[in-house]
Amino acid sequence: MFITFPPDAVMMTPDFDPAAAGGEYMRVLHGLAEKFEMDHPGMHTSDSVDYGVLIDGELHLELDNGVTKKACAVRCDS
Repeated sequence: MFITFPPDAVMMTPDFDPAAAGGEYMRVLHGLAEKFEMDHPGMHTSDSVDYGVLIDGELHLELDNGVTKKACAVRCDS
């Protein structure tokens, strides 16, 4: 299963409809919604290995212990 989540810039636009996006996720990603943790938005528990492919820019990953890690596509300036 491959899932692509849009960047924050897309989700923060005035015309973004979170209810429509949620409905699409429910239709297309069978079983995924049940894995999300209601007390921790964006976090999920599953019997899978998650990985990301980053082509450009940077990615901030929040781990289970609350620590945030930053990954960069080519070069990172901290």
